[in-house]
Amino acid sequence: MVNINQKNIIQKLFETIVLGLILFSISETFLVKKSTGQKFDNKSTYKNFKLTQLKLTAKKITVNISSPNTFGSGTIISFEKPFYQVVTNAHVIRDDPKNLIITTSDQKKHRVYSIELEKFKPYDLAVLTFSEQKLVYPVAKFGDVSQLKINKPVVAAGFSALEETVSNKSFRFSQGVISFLASKPLKDGYSIGYTNLIEKGMSGGPLLNMAGELIAINGIHAYPLWGNLYEQNKLKLLAPLTPEQINHLNWGILINNIRSLILIK
Repeated sequence: MVNINQKNIIQKLFETIVLGLILFSISETFLVKKSTGQKFDNKSTYKNFKLTQLKLTAKKITVNISSPNTFGSGTIISFEKPFYQVVTNAHVIRDDPKNLIITTSDQKKHRVYSIELEKFKPYDLAVLTFSEQKLVYPVAKFGDVSQLKINKPVVAAGFSALEETVSNKSFRFSQGVISFLASKPLKDGYSIGYTNLIEKGMSGGPLLNMAGELIAINGIHAYPLWGNLYEQNKLKLLAPLTPEQINHLNWGILINNIRSLILIK
């Protein structure tokens, strides 16, 4: 029977092999194209390699949060032995806060040790903690929100509620660009709109810049069933967007709001 340490070693070995195969593929492609006189697209190859790295980064810091009555995602943001802090949306856990299970990237399930909800009102945020004595999980690195600009590329991650079980198959990773930055937080703290494909269940997952740094938390996908920002906010705060453009975007809560509330340095 494989113990926890062996499982961890196997996972890291697998990730090393994957990166090795990617580098091998890049070198092989270069040699083939060089020998045949074809033009080698350095930018395209680098972009694909970078996205693979970003996906691995996102996957390691993203967790699933579930119970018999809820399903969502979360992002590991801090560690103080033996406790990890996970940020998510309040709407993810509000319906069933007593039976929550956190599933980390290695498929290990953890009971929630504590929940902080009230502290973050009126923001759609919650912070959960879980305990882990042996394994070490990566923690998200915080990006500089002041450097964000419209049309800058971003990547989003989370677990899809469309899948029956939490697994590699249910993990989602998508590319997009920033389309809107509010001058001040809108209702529930939302202030960044982006074009990435976001599915139900990805709320609480990370939005990363291309350096792999956390800049926001997913919260509202496009055309939501339970409400939208156009209905909830004054149009002047969303100008020049039209109602259709507002509903077409996904929305997140910037990490500067999260950072000030949980006092992460």
